[in-house]
Amino acid sequence: MNKKIYISGAIAHPDIEERKAAFNAAEQRLKYAAGVKVKTLGFRAYCQGRYGGQPGTYYTIWEEKTVEYRNAKSH
Repeated sequence: MNKKIYISGAIAHPDIEERKAAFNAAEQRLKYAAGVKVKTLGFRAYCQGRYGGQPGTYYTIWEEKTVEYRNAKSH
C-alpha cells in the first residue's frame, strides 16, 4: 500500500509556544509512522533511515536556492 501525507499551513494557536509544541508532536508521530524518513534543510534532502547509504549524503532539491542558503548561513 502506498500512502502519502500532505502537511499544510500553520496550526492555529495564538501562542507561538503552543504552535511549536503542536508541530513537534506531529513531527514525532509522523517519524514513527514513516517507512523512510527524510529531513530537508537548506533545499537538500537527507535520508534519516537505514536506506540513506553513507551518513551525511543528501539529494539537492533546488541548486540555486541551496547556494543562496549556504551563502546566507556563512555571512
